[in-house]
Amino acid sequence: MLDKRRIEAVEKFQIEAVFGRMAIDASINGIAFLDNEAHLIQVNPSLLKLWGYESENEIVGRSFSDLFQSPHRAQMAVGAVYETGSWTGELPAKRKDGSLFIGQVSAVMIKDEDGSSPYMMASFLDVTAQRGLEVALGHSCDLLQTVLKHLPLGVIIAEAPSGRMLAGNDRVEEIWRHPFISCNDIEGYHAYKGFHPDGRLYQPEEWPLARSVRSGDVISNLEIDFLRGDGTRGILEVDSSPIYDKDGSIVAAVTIFSDITERKGLEDQIRASRDELELRVRERTAQLEERSKELEELNDKLHELNQKISQEHRQRVYLSRRLVGMLERERREVAYVLHEKTAQVLAALKIELEQIESSPGIENVTPCIHSAKKKILYLIDSIKDTSRLLRPSILDTLGMVCAIRSLINRLNEDHPGLKIDLFAREVPERITPEKEIAIYRIIQEALTNCIKHADPKKINVNLFKKNDVIILTIEDDGKGFDYDSPVGLSGQIEGPLGITIMRERAVQLGGEFWIESAFGKGTYVSAKIPIG
Repeated sequence: MLDKRRIEAVEKFQIEAVFGRMAIDASINGIAFLDNEAHLIQVNPSLLKLWGYESENEIVGRSFSDLFQSPHRAQMAVGAVYETGSWTGELPAKRKDGSLFIGQVSAVMIKDEDGSSPYMMASFLDVTAQRGLEVALGHSCDLLQTVLKHLPLGVIIAEAPSGRMLAGNDRVEEIWRHPFISCNDIEGYHAYKGFHPDGRLYQPEEWPLARSVRSGDVISNLEIDFLRGDGTRGILEVDSSPIYDKDGSIVAAVTIFSDITERKGLEDQIRASRDELELRVRERTAQLEERSKELEELNDKLHELNQKISQEHRQRVYLSRRLVGMLERERREVAYVLHEKTAQVLAALKIELEQIESSPGIENVTPCIHSAKKKILYLIDSIKDTSRLLRPSILDTLGMVCAIRSLINRLNEDHPGLKIDLFAREVPERITPEKEIAIYRIIQEALTNCIKHADPKKINVNLFKKNDVIILTIEDDGKGFDYDSPVGLSGQIEGPLGITIMRERAVQLGGEFWIESAFGKGTYVSAKIPIG
Protein backbone atom coordinates (compact mmCIF):
# COMPACT_ATOMS: atom_id res chain seq x y z
CA MET A 1 0.00 0.00 0.00
CA LEU A 2 1.23 3.42 -0.90
CA ASP A 3 1.33 5.63 2.17
CA LYS A 4 -0.41 8.98 2.18
CA ARG A 5 2.72 10.90 1.34
CA ARG A 6 3.42 8.79 -1.71
CA ILE A 7 -0.18 9.13 -2.88
CA GLU A 8 0.02 12.90 -2.64
CA ALA A 9 3.24 12.93 -4.66
CA VAL A 10 1.69 10.76 -7.31
CA GLU A 11 -1.38 12.90 -7.59
CA LYS A 12 0.71 16.04 -7.86
CA PHE A 13 2.92 14.46 -10.49
CA GLN A 14 -0.08 13.28 -12.48
CA ILE A 15 -1.51 16.78 -12.59
CA GLU A 16 1.78 18.29 -13.74
CA ALA A 17 2.49 15.55 -16.32
CA VAL A 18 -0.83 15.52 -18.12
CA PHE A 19 0.46 17.53 -21.05
CA GLY A 20 3.80 15.65 -21.39
CA ARG A 21 2.43 12.16 -21.17
CA MET A 22 1.91 11.64 -24.84
CA ALA A 23 5.42 12.85 -25.68
CA ILE A 24 6.95 10.60 -23.04
CA ASP A 25 4.99 7.58 -24.24
CA ALA A 26 6.18 8.23 -27.81
CA SER A 27 9.88 8.40 -26.86
CA ILE A 28 12.12 5.58 -28.10
CA ASN A 29 14.17 5.85 -24.90
CA GLY A 30 12.94 4.17 -21.77
CA ILE A 31 11.74 6.88 -19.37
CA ALA A 32 10.85 6.51 -15.70
CA PHE A 33 9.79 8.92 -12.99
CA LEU A 34 10.86 8.18 -9.41
CA ASP A 35 9.89 9.62 -6.05
CA ASN A 36 12.35 10.86 -3.44
CA GLU A 37 12.96 7.30 -2.27
CA ALA A 38 13.84 6.16 -5.78
CA HIS A 39 10.70 4.12 -6.33
CA LEU A 40 9.19 3.94 -9.81
CA ILE A 41 5.97 5.93 -10.08
CA GLN A 42 5.58 6.05 -13.87
CA VAL A 43 7.26 4.38 -16.88
CA ASN A 44 6.73 4.66 -20.62
CA PRO A 45 6.17 1.76 -23.07
CA SER A 46 9.78 1.86 -24.29
CA LEU A 47 11.03 1.11 -20.76
CA LEU A 48 8.57 -1.78 -20.38
CA LYS A 49 9.78 -3.18 -23.69
CA LEU A 50 13.41 -2.63 -22.76
CA TRP A 51 13.09 -4.64 -19.52
CA GLY A 52 10.60 -7.16 -20.91
CA TYR A 53 7.51 -6.17 -18.91
CA GLU A 54 4.02 -6.04 -20.34
CA SER A 55 2.32 -3.46 -18.08
CA GLU A 56 3.16 -0.72 -15.59
CA ASN A 57 1.55 -2.70 -12.79
CA GLU A 58 4.46 -5.15 -12.94
CA ILE A 59 7.06 -2.49 -12.29
CA VAL A 60 5.53 0.68 -10.76
CA GLY A 61 6.32 0.91 -7.04
CA ARG A 62 9.53 -1.11 -7.32
CA SER A 63 12.88 0.31 -6.34
CA PHE A 64 15.18 1.80 -8.99
CA SER A 65 17.91 -0.59 -7.91
CA ASP A 66 15.70 -3.60 -8.76
CA LEU A 67 16.22 -2.88 -12.46
CA PHE A 68 19.97 -3.54 -12.36
CA GLN A 69 22.34 -6.44 -11.85
CA SER A 70 24.20 -4.57 -9.11
CA PRO A 71 21.73 -2.81 -6.74
CA HIS A 72 24.67 -1.25 -4.92
CA ARG A 73 25.96 0.51 -8.02
CA ALA A 74 22.38 1.63 -8.78
CA GLN A 75 21.99 3.10 -5.29
CA MET A 76 25.31 4.94 -5.73
CA ALA A 77 23.98 6.44 -8.92
CA VAL A 78 20.78 7.59 -7.15
CA GLY A 79 22.88 9.10 -4.40
CA ALA A 80 24.88 11.02 -6.99
CA VAL A 81 21.62 12.41 -8.43
CA TYR A 82 20.45 13.54 -5.02
CA GLU A 83 23.83 15.07 -4.32
CA THR A 84 24.56 16.81 -7.62
CA GLY A 85 21.17 17.02 -9.25
CA SER A 86 22.05 14.73 -12.16
CA TRP A 87 24.04 11.63 -13.13
CA THR A 88 24.91 9.97 -16.41
CA GLY A 89 26.55 6.63 -16.76
CA GLU A 90 26.25 3.00 -17.73
CA LEU A 91 24.93 0.21 -15.54
CA PRO A 92 24.47 -3.47 -16.26
CA ALA A 93 20.66 -3.94 -16.29
CA LYS A 94 18.66 -7.10 -15.61
CA ARG A 95 15.50 -7.87 -17.56
CA LYS A 96 12.41 -9.64 -16.30
CA ASP A 97 13.65 -12.91 -17.82
CA GLY A 98 17.03 -12.51 -16.13
CA SER A 99 18.97 -11.55 -19.27
CA LEU A 100 21.45 -8.72 -19.01
CA PHE A 101 22.16 -5.68 -21.12
CA ILE A 102 24.18 -2.52 -20.76
CA GLY A 103 21.94 0.42 -19.97
CA GLN A 104 22.98 3.99 -20.51
CA VAL A 105 21.27 6.02 -17.75
CA SER A 106 20.72 9.76 -17.56
CA ALA A 107 18.92 10.95 -14.37
CA VAL A 108 18.02 14.44 -13.14
CA MET A 109 16.09 15.86 -10.20
CA ILE A 110 12.84 17.68 -11.10
CA LYS A 111 12.11 20.71 -8.93
CA ASP A 112 8.77 22.26 -7.98
CA GLU A 113 7.95 25.92 -8.22
CA ASP A 114 9.10 26.37 -4.64
CA GLY A 115 12.47 24.86 -5.50
CA SER A 116 11.92 21.51 -3.81
CA SER A 117 12.71 18.24 -5.60
CA PRO A 118 9.85 15.84 -5.00
CA TYR A 119 10.90 13.38 -7.74
CA MET A 120 13.49 12.54 -10.40
CA MET A 121 13.33 11.54 -14.07
CA ALA A 122 15.61 8.91 -15.61
CA SER A 123 16.17 8.04 -19.27
CA PHE A 124 17.40 4.59 -20.32
CA LEU A 125 19.00 3.35 -23.56
CA ASP A 126 20.26 -0.14 -24.45
CA VAL A 127 23.86 0.38 -25.60
CA THR A 128 24.87 -3.27 -25.50
CA ALA A 129 25.28 -3.52 -29.28
CA GLN A 130 27.05 -0.19 -29.43
CA ARG A 131 29.47 -1.19 -26.70
CA GLY A 132 30.04 -4.53 -28.40
CA LEU A 133 30.74 -2.71 -31.62
CA GLU A 134 33.09 -0.39 -29.79
CA VAL A 135 34.87 -3.36 -28.27
CA ALA A 136 35.12 -5.02 -31.66
CA LEU A 137 36.25 -1.74 -33.15
CA GLY A 138 38.80 -1.44 -30.37
CA HIS A 139 40.08 -4.91 -31.19
CA SER A 140 40.16 -3.99 -34.87
CA CYS A 141 42.02 -0.80 -34.07
CA ASP A 142 44.49 -2.72 -31.96
CA LEU A 143 44.92 -5.21 -34.77
CA LEU A 144 45.29 -2.40 -37.28
CA GLN A 145 47.87 -0.69 -35.08
CA THR A 146 49.76 -3.98 -34.80
CA VAL A 147 49.63 -4.48 -38.56
CA LEU A 148 50.70 -0.91 -39.25
CA LYS A 149 53.52 -1.20 -36.74
CA HIS A 150 54.94 -4.32 -38.32
CA LEU A 151 54.11 -3.46 -41.92
CA PRO A 152 57.36 -2.97 -43.89
CA LEU A 153 55.73 -0.04 -45.71
CA GLY A 154 55.10 3.50 -44.62
CA VAL A 155 51.37 4.17 -44.07
CA ILE A 156 49.58 7.48 -43.56
CA ILE A 157 45.80 7.86 -43.14
CA ALA A 158 44.13 11.23 -43.69
CA GLU A 159 40.52 12.33 -43.29
CA ALA A 160 38.47 13.97 -46.01
CA PRO A 161 38.01 16.62 -47.14
CA SER A 162 40.58 18.49 -45.03
CA GLY A 163 43.42 16.06 -45.57
CA ARG A 164 44.28 16.09 -41.87
CA MET A 165 46.60 13.22 -41.13
CA LEU A 166 45.02 10.85 -38.62
CA ALA A 167 47.78 8.29 -38.24
CA GLY A 168 51.15 7.17 -39.51
CA ASN A 169 53.20 4.13 -38.61
CA ASP A 170 56.82 3.89 -37.47
CA ARG A 171 58.06 3.14 -40.98
CA VAL A 172 57.13 6.69 -42.00
CA GLU A 173 59.82 8.06 -39.70
CA GLU A 174 62.32 5.39 -40.78
CA ILE A 175 61.80 6.14 -44.47
CA TRP A 176 61.76 9.93 -44.19
CA ARG A 177 64.44 9.95 -41.46
CA HIS A 178 62.68 12.59 -39.40
CA PRO A 179 59.79 12.51 -36.86
CA PHE A 180 56.32 11.98 -38.26
CA ILE A 181 54.81 15.35 -39.17
CA SER A 182 51.04 15.11 -38.69
CA CYS A 183 49.69 17.80 -40.99
CA ASN A 184 46.36 19.43 -40.10
CA ASP A 185 45.42 20.03 -43.72
CA ILE A 186 46.67 19.50 -47.26
CA GLU A 187 48.57 22.78 -47.25
CA GLY A 188 50.73 21.31 -44.52
CA TYR A 189 51.98 18.62 -46.91
CA HIS A 190 54.72 21.05 -48.00
CA ALA A 191 56.66 19.68 -45.00
CA TYR A 192 57.35 16.62 -47.15
CA LYS A 193 59.75 17.33 -50.05
CA GLY A 194 59.29 15.43 -53.30
CA PHE A 195 60.44 16.14 -56.84
CA HIS A 196 59.02 15.52 -60.30
CA PRO A 197 61.20 13.80 -62.94
CA ASP A 198 61.98 17.25 -64.37
CA GLY A 199 63.18 18.46 -60.95
CA ARG A 200 60.11 20.53 -60.01
CA LEU A 201 59.10 20.46 -56.34
CA TYR A 202 55.89 18.59 -55.50
CA GLN A 203 53.17 21.04 -54.46
CA PRO A 204 51.00 19.97 -51.47
CA GLU A 205 47.95 19.26 -53.65
CA GLU A 206 50.08 17.13 -56.02
CA TRP A 207 50.92 14.48 -53.45
CA PRO A 208 49.02 11.22 -54.13
CA LEU A 209 47.36 11.35 -50.67
CA ALA A 210 45.98 14.83 -51.41
CA ARG A 211 44.71 13.71 -54.81
CA SER A 212 42.93 10.71 -53.24
CA VAL A 213 41.37 12.89 -50.51
CA ARG A 214 40.18 15.61 -52.87
CA SER A 215 39.45 13.84 -56.14
CA GLY A 216 39.23 10.17 -55.28
CA ASP A 217 42.25 9.39 -57.48
CA VAL A 218 43.72 5.91 -57.21
CA ILE A 219 47.48 6.01 -57.71
CA SER A 220 49.60 2.90 -58.12
CA ASN A 221 53.36 2.38 -58.27
CA LEU A 222 54.18 6.07 -58.65
CA GLU A 223 57.91 6.72 -58.24
CA ILE A 224 58.84 10.01 -56.55
CA ASP A 225 62.30 11.39 -55.89
CA PHE A 226 62.27 12.66 -52.29
CA LEU A 227 64.47 14.51 -49.80
CA ARG A 228 65.09 12.76 -46.48
CA GLY A 229 65.46 14.49 -43.16
CA ASP A 230 69.21 13.84 -43.14
CA GLY A 231 69.62 15.68 -46.45
CA THR A 232 70.05 12.59 -48.62
CA ARG A 233 67.90 11.83 -51.65
CA GLY A 234 65.95 8.67 -52.31
CA ILE A 235 63.17 7.20 -54.42
CA LEU A 236 59.67 6.40 -53.10
CA GLU A 237 57.20 4.00 -54.66
CA VAL A 238 53.78 5.35 -53.68
CA ASP A 239 50.25 3.94 -53.78
CA SER A 240 47.22 5.93 -52.65
CA SER A 241 43.49 5.23 -52.56
CA PRO A 242 40.35 6.91 -51.16
CA ILE A 243 38.11 5.35 -48.49
CA TYR A 244 34.34 5.59 -49.04
CA ASP A 245 31.41 5.30 -46.64
CA LYS A 246 28.27 3.32 -47.38
CA ASP A 247 26.83 6.28 -49.28
CA GLY A 248 29.82 6.48 -51.60
CA SER A 249 31.27 9.63 -50.09
CA ILE A 250 35.00 9.99 -49.52
CA VAL A 251 35.63 9.97 -45.79
CA ALA A 252 39.36 9.35 -45.77
CA ALA A 253 42.32 8.21 -47.83
CA VAL A 254 45.29 6.00 -47.19
CA THR A 255 48.71 6.12 -48.80
CA ILE A 256 51.40 3.47 -48.56
CA PHE A 257 54.95 3.90 -49.72
CA SER A 258 58.34 2.27 -49.59
CA ASP A 259 61.91 3.41 -50.10
CA ILE A 260 63.03 1.69 -53.31
CA THR A 261 66.33 3.57 -53.64
CA GLU A 262 68.41 0.47 -53.07
CA ARG A 263 66.15 -1.62 -55.27
CA LYS A 264 66.36 0.94 -58.06
CA GLY A 265 70.13 0.93 -57.73
CA LEU A 266 70.12 -2.85 -57.99
CA GLU A 267 67.69 -2.65 -60.90
CA ASP A 268 69.98 -0.16 -62.62
CA GLN A 269 72.94 -2.47 -62.00
CA ILE A 270 70.95 -5.46 -63.20
CA ARG A 271 69.75 -3.47 -66.22
CA ALA A 272 73.29 -2.36 -66.98
CA SER A 273 74.53 -5.93 -66.50
CA ARG A 274 71.69 -7.21 -68.67
CA ASP A 275 72.41 -4.62 -71.33
CA GLU A 276 76.10 -5.48 -71.20
CA LEU A 277 75.24 -9.18 -71.29
CA GLU A 278 72.88 -8.63 -74.22
CA LEU A 279 75.60 -6.64 -75.96
CA ARG A 280 78.08 -9.42 -75.31
CA VAL A 281 75.55 -12.00 -76.44
CA ARG A 282 74.91 -10.01 -79.62
CA GLU A 283 78.64 -9.61 -80.15
CA ARG A 284 79.22 -13.27 -79.39
CA THR A 285 76.30 -14.22 -81.61
CA ALA A 286 77.72 -12.06 -84.38
CA GLN A 287 81.12 -13.66 -83.81
CA LEU A 288 79.58 -17.12 -83.84
CA GLU A 289 77.60 -16.25 -86.95
CA GLU A 290 80.79 -14.93 -88.52
CA ARG A 291 82.65 -18.06 -87.42
CA SER A 292 79.79 -20.17 -88.71
CA LYS A 293 79.90 -18.28 -91.98
CA GLU A 294 83.67 -18.71 -92.11
CA LEU A 295 83.28 -22.41 -91.33
CA GLU A 296 80.63 -22.71 -94.02
CA GLU A 297 82.90 -20.90 -96.45
CA LEU A 298 85.80 -23.07 -95.33
CA ASN A 299 83.64 -26.14 -95.70
CA ASP A 300 82.62 -24.97 -99.16
CA LYS A 301 86.25 -24.34 -100.00
CA LEU A 302 87.22 -27.75 -98.61
CA HIS A 303 84.42 -29.31 -100.60
CA GLU A 304 85.54 -27.39 -103.67
CA LEU A 305 89.15 -28.35 -102.93
CA ASN A 306 88.16 -31.99 -102.52
CA GLN A 307 86.34 -31.78 -105.81
CA LYS A 308 89.38 -30.17 -107.39
CA ILE A 309 91.67 -32.78 -105.84
CA SER A 310 89.37 -35.53 -107.02
CA GLN A 311 89.13 -33.90 -110.42
CA GLU A 312 92.87 -33.35 -110.45
CA HIS A 313 93.39 -36.98 -109.56
CA ARG A 314 91.07 -38.15 -112.30
CA GLN A 315 92.70 -35.69 -114.67
CA ARG A 316 96.16 -36.90 -113.76
CA VAL A 317 95.10 -40.52 -114.16
CA TYR A 318 93.65 -39.64 -117.52
CA LEU A 319 96.71 -37.58 -118.41
CA SER A 320 99.06 -40.34 -117.32
CA ARG A 321 97.13 -42.80 -119.45
CA ARG A 322 97.21 -40.46 -122.43
CA LEU A 323 100.86 -39.56 -121.86
CA VAL A 324 101.78 -43.23 -121.76
CA GLY A 325 99.92 -43.67 -125.02
CA MET A 326 101.60 -40.62 -126.53
CA LEU A 327 105.00 -41.79 -125.30
CA GLU A 328 104.43 -45.17 -126.93
CA ARG A 329 103.33 -43.42 -130.12
CA GLU A 330 106.44 -41.23 -130.12
CA ARG A 331 108.56 -44.29 -129.46
CA ARG A 332 106.94 -45.99 -132.41
CA GLU A 333 107.60 -42.90 -134.53
CA VAL A 334 111.24 -42.79 -133.40
CA ALA A 335 111.53 -46.53 -133.99
CA TYR A 336 109.95 -46.08 -137.40
CA VAL A 337 112.41 -43.31 -138.26
CA LEU A 338 115.32 -45.37 -137.05
CA HIS A 339 114.16 -48.60 -138.68
CA GLU A 340 112.33 -47.57 -141.80
CA LYS A 341 114.36 -44.49 -142.71
CA THR A 342 117.72 -44.39 -141.01
CA ALA A 343 118.32 -48.14 -141.15
CA GLN A 344 117.19 -48.41 -144.76
CA VAL A 345 119.33 -45.45 -145.80
CA LEU A 346 122.32 -46.88 -143.97
CA ALA A 347 121.70 -50.27 -145.64
CA ALA A 348 121.54 -48.60 -149.05
CA LEU A 349 124.76 -46.71 -148.27
CA LYS A 350 126.36 -50.01 -147.29
CA ILE A 351 125.40 -51.55 -150.61
CA GLU A 352 126.62 -48.57 -152.62
CA LEU A 353 129.91 -48.53 -150.71
CA GLU A 354 130.30 -52.23 -151.39
CA GLN A 355 129.66 -51.53 -155.08
CA ILE A 356 132.36 -48.83 -155.05
CA GLU A 357 134.67 -51.21 -153.27
CA SER A 358 134.13 -53.92 -155.87
CA SER A 359 134.01 -51.60 -158.86
CA PRO A 360 136.93 -52.27 -161.28
CA GLY A 361 137.11 -48.70 -162.58
CA ILE A 362 136.96 -45.18 -161.24
CA GLU A 363 134.45 -44.06 -163.86
CA ASN A 364 131.64 -45.91 -162.03
CA VAL A 365 132.42 -44.37 -158.62
CA THR A 366 131.08 -40.80 -159.08
CA PRO A 367 127.36 -41.68 -159.52
CA CYS A 368 127.53 -43.93 -156.48
CA ILE A 369 129.19 -41.24 -154.37
CA HIS A 370 126.60 -38.69 -155.50
CA SER A 371 123.75 -41.03 -154.56
CA ALA A 372 125.35 -41.83 -151.22
CA LYS A 373 125.77 -38.11 -150.46
CA LYS A 374 122.06 -37.49 -151.07
CA LYS A 375 121.15 -40.34 -148.75
CA ILE A 376 123.49 -38.98 -146.07
CA LEU A 377 121.92 -35.48 -146.34
CA TYR A 378 118.45 -37.00 -146.09
CA LEU A 379 119.57 -38.98 -143.09
CA ILE A 380 120.98 -35.84 -141.42
CA ASP A 381 117.70 -33.93 -141.93
CA SER A 382 115.68 -36.86 -140.64
CA ILE A 383 117.83 -37.11 -137.53
CA LYS A 384 117.54 -33.33 -136.95
CA ASP A 385 113.77 -33.47 -137.25
CA THR A 386 113.64 -36.31 -134.78
CA SER A 387 116.01 -34.46 -132.47
CA ARG A 388 113.87 -31.31 -132.60
CA LEU A 389 110.84 -33.42 -131.87
CA LEU A 390 112.50 -34.79 -128.76
CA ARG A 391 114.11 -31.49 -127.63
CA PRO A 392 115.18 -28.47 -129.70
CA SER A 393 118.93 -28.00 -129.21
CA ILE A 394 118.63 -24.28 -129.96
CA LEU A 395 116.73 -23.92 -126.70
CA ASP A 396 119.86 -24.91 -124.79
CA THR A 397 122.28 -22.94 -126.91
CA LEU A 398 120.52 -19.66 -127.83
CA GLY A 399 117.65 -19.50 -125.36
CA MET A 400 113.86 -19.59 -125.32
CA VAL A 401 113.02 -16.57 -127.49
CA CYS A 402 115.40 -17.69 -130.26
CA ALA A 403 114.01 -21.22 -130.11
CA ILE A 404 110.42 -19.92 -130.38
CA ARG A 405 111.38 -17.59 -133.23
CA SER A 406 113.07 -20.53 -135.02
CA LEU A 407 109.93 -22.62 -134.54
CA ILE A 408 107.72 -19.86 -135.98
CA ASN A 409 110.07 -19.30 -138.96
CA ARG A 410 110.02 -23.01 -139.80
CA LEU A 411 106.19 -23.12 -139.56
CA ASN A 412 105.92 -20.06 -141.82
CA GLU A 413 108.18 -21.82 -144.33
CA ASP A 414 106.19 -25.05 -144.14
CA HIS A 415 102.82 -23.25 -144.53
CA PRO A 416 103.07 -20.54 -147.21
CA GLY A 417 99.44 -19.36 -146.79
CA LEU A 418 99.88 -18.73 -143.08
CA LYS A 419 101.37 -15.68 -141.36
CA ILE A 420 102.68 -16.14 -137.80
CA ASP A 421 104.09 -13.11 -135.97
CA LEU A 422 106.02 -13.12 -132.71
CA PHE A 423 105.98 -10.11 -130.37
CA ALA A 424 108.44 -10.51 -127.48
CA ARG A 425 109.41 -7.77 -125.02
CA GLU A 426 111.24 -7.60 -121.72
CA VAL A 427 111.66 -11.37 -121.67
CA PRO A 428 114.75 -12.45 -119.69
CA GLU A 429 117.50 -14.05 -121.76
CA ARG A 430 117.45 -17.14 -119.61
CA ILE A 431 115.09 -18.58 -117.02
CA THR A 432 115.05 -22.02 -115.44
CA PRO A 433 115.25 -24.85 -118.01
CA GLU A 434 111.99 -26.46 -116.93
CA LYS A 435 110.11 -23.17 -117.40
CA GLU A 436 111.78 -22.49 -120.76
CA ILE A 437 110.81 -25.90 -122.13
CA ALA A 438 107.28 -25.55 -120.69
CA ILE A 439 106.72 -22.17 -122.40
CA TYR A 440 108.24 -23.46 -125.63
CA ARG A 441 106.09 -26.62 -125.60
CA ILE A 442 102.88 -24.67 -124.82
CA ILE A 443 103.50 -22.36 -127.80
CA GLN A 444 104.53 -25.31 -129.99
CA GLU A 445 101.43 -27.31 -129.04
CA ALA A 446 99.10 -24.32 -129.45
CA LEU A 447 100.49 -23.50 -132.92
CA THR A 448 100.40 -27.14 -133.98
CA ASN A 449 96.78 -27.57 -132.87
CA CYS A 450 95.77 -24.28 -134.51
CA ILE A 451 97.37 -25.19 -137.85
CA LYS A 452 95.98 -28.71 -137.70
CA HIS A 453 92.35 -27.91 -136.74
CA ALA A 454 91.52 -24.18 -137.17
CA ASP A 455 92.72 -23.42 -140.75
CA PRO A 456 93.97 -19.94 -139.75
CA LYS A 457 95.38 -17.20 -141.97
CA LYS A 458 96.94 -15.17 -139.20
CA ILE A 459 98.41 -16.06 -135.79
CA ASN A 460 99.83 -13.58 -133.30
CA VAL A 461 102.15 -14.83 -130.56
CA ASN A 462 102.83 -12.45 -127.67
CA LEU A 463 105.48 -13.09 -125.05
CA PHE A 464 106.27 -10.53 -122.35
CA LYS A 465 107.22 -10.13 -118.71
CA LYS A 466 105.02 -8.39 -116.16
CA ASN A 467 106.33 -8.16 -112.62
CA ASP A 468 107.63 -11.68 -111.91
CA VAL A 469 105.38 -13.45 -114.42
CA ILE A 470 105.94 -14.47 -118.05
CA ILE A 471 102.67 -13.98 -119.95
CA LEU A 472 102.14 -15.63 -123.31
CA THR A 473 99.15 -15.38 -125.62
CA ILE A 474 98.40 -17.07 -128.96
CA GLU A 475 95.50 -15.58 -130.92
CA ASP A 476 94.34 -16.86 -134.32
CA ASP A 477 91.62 -16.00 -136.83
CA GLY A 478 90.69 -19.61 -137.46
CA LYS A 479 87.28 -21.25 -137.32
CA GLY A 480 87.41 -21.83 -133.57
CA PHE A 481 85.52 -24.49 -131.65
CA ASP A 482 82.65 -24.76 -129.16
CA TYR A 483 83.48 -23.54 -125.67
CA ASP A 484 80.45 -22.40 -123.66
CA SER A 485 82.68 -20.39 -121.29
CA PRO A 486 86.36 -19.67 -120.76
CA VAL A 487 88.28 -22.72 -119.61
CA GLY A 488 90.52 -22.02 -116.63
CA LEU A 489 92.51 -24.28 -114.42
CA SER A 490 89.57 -26.51 -113.70
CA GLY A 491 88.94 -27.19 -117.39
CA GLN A 492 87.73 -30.51 -118.60
CA ILE A 493 89.00 -33.78 -117.30
CA GLU A 494 89.04 -35.31 -120.69
CA GLY A 495 89.22 -33.70 -124.09
CA PRO A 496 91.94 -32.85 -126.60
CA LEU A 497 95.21 -34.18 -125.30
CA GLY A 498 97.11 -31.12 -126.49
CA ILE A 499 94.99 -28.77 -124.36
CA THR A 500 95.31 -31.06 -121.36
CA ILE A 501 99.09 -31.21 -121.71
CA MET A 502 99.39 -27.42 -122.09
CA ARG A 503 97.28 -26.85 -119.00
CA GLU A 504 99.24 -29.45 -117.02
CA ARG A 505 102.56 -27.86 -117.96
CA ALA A 506 101.39 -24.45 -116.66
CA VAL A 507 99.83 -25.80 -113.47
CA GLN A 508 102.88 -27.88 -112.54
CA LEU A 509 104.94 -24.67 -112.53
CA GLY A 510 102.41 -22.78 -110.35
CA GLY A 511 100.95 -20.93 -113.31
CA GLU A 512 97.60 -20.51 -115.02
CA PHE A 513 96.23 -21.57 -118.38
CA TRP A 514 92.96 -20.96 -120.17
CA ILE A 515 91.36 -20.92 -123.61
CA GLU A 516 88.55 -18.83 -125.07
CA SER A 517 86.99 -19.91 -128.33
CA ALA A 518 83.76 -19.98 -130.31
CA PHE A 519 82.72 -21.07 -133.78
CA GLY A 520 83.79 -18.48 -136.35
CA LYS A 521 85.52 -16.34 -133.69
CA GLY A 522 88.97 -17.90 -133.62
CA THR A 523 90.79 -19.09 -130.52
CA TYR A 524 92.60 -17.25 -127.75
CA VAL A 525 95.16 -19.19 -125.69
CA SER A 526 96.82 -17.62 -122.65
CA ALA A 527 99.20 -18.78 -119.95
CA LYS A 528 100.97 -17.19 -116.99
CA ILE A 529 104.20 -18.71 -115.69
CA PRO A 530 105.78 -17.26 -112.51
CA ILE A 531 109.54 -16.82 -112.72
CA GLY A 532 110.19 -15.16 -109.34
